Amino acid sequence: MNPFQPSHPVNPKYFANRKNVVEAFRLALRNASETRSVAPTNIAVLGSWGIGKTSVFNKFEHIALKEMEDINIFVARVQLNPSACTTISDFVTFSVNEIERSFDTQGSIKMKIMDKMLTWKIKSLSFSGLRIEKKELTQHPVSVFQNSLEELWCRILKPEGIKVGILMFDDLHYLAENYPKGLYDMRSVFQSLALRDVNFMLCITGPTALFVKIRTLAEPFARFFDKYELKSFSLDETKEAITLPLNVEKIDVKMDEKVIEKIYELSKGHPYFIHFIMRDVLDTGSNKITFEDFEKLYPKIFLHMGKSKFSSDLEIASDKEKEVLFKIASAYESVSFSDLGKQYRSSLYRLEEKGLITKTQRGKYLLYHPLFREYLRCQR
Repeated sequence: MNPFQPSHPVNPKYFANRKNVVEAFRLALRNASETRSVAPTNIAVLGSWGIGKTSVFNKFEHIALKEMEDINIFVARVQLNPSACTTISDFVTFSVNEIERSFDTQGSIKMKIMDKMLTWKIKSLSFSGLRIEKKELTQHPVSVFQNSLEELWCRILKPEGIKVGILMFDDLHYLAENYPKGLYDMRSVFQSLALRDVNFMLCITGPTALFVKIRTLAEPFARFFDKYELKSFSLDETKEAITLPLNVEKIDVKMDEKVIEKIYELSKGHPYFIHFIMRDVLDTGSNKITFEDFEKLYPKIFLHMGKSKFSSDLEIASDKEKEVLFKIASAYESVSFSDLGKQYRSSLYRLEEKGLITKTQRGKYLLYHPLFREYLRCQR
């Protein structure tokens, strides 16, 4: 089995690094289970595309359900998408459905509460006409959400001995983009629940700039979290990300130290590109990779990367945006508005929103990764 799958979150057994956020989660979970006064620590995991935010959530869930078996813990994941966040009603409906669908607990508790969870979902969505019957709204969706979570805790989870509930909202920026006030509403909901001794710990993921963009509308929401930004791995962390999965699966592949250093140099420590390169290396079936072997293999890996990743990136850009991308790729270093001309200002904003370029400082832009830059240069 090849443990390197760049298109999927990392399996918790292969999870490497990120010790600060993982240990913070363990401590927060332990404290939430032991304190008499309900005031759980809420955690925001921030970072760019492919940096490992969802993998961190997978690790959180594994810790809660597999490593802390002395505590009864309830975990539910809500994987948001744009259509789920068009309105606050859509968000509440989707969240309630996902909590019921995705929840997990230790041991026999899950089987005992499955029917109760289904009843809870139906009742929650009936409260405000959020069900398919399209009844006239009788409560604001935010009130429905708060009341539903309180009922979930008081009538189902607490009676079964659950000490902590963890609600994970992946890609919360979709709500921020469509309904920024919804973030303020969420903070109010979970703050009110804690005051009523409802012990839900809130975890979210989003892009690095999530709280910057909402500062004027939802500053209290930003203060509601301990924030952890995921960055690319160092050389030592890259080594761990490569060797740990190999050791777990007992894969006997000998790699020169220079190969790992070269993978770090190419990937710049970005988890997605580390996994992409390592997947293709292992797929060769060779049990020994010298530096010379890797040098011969890499052009084929880069060609594969271009077809499966970078060509898709280029397709989402308009013709004018592609002009900007090629101009940035041909530049020696970062470019600014003045380097490109005023006619490209809106294109820069859109490319940043699409994640194809990053802002390094005021008015300065780079392509999101040097490998993408190399791909664009090869296209010309």
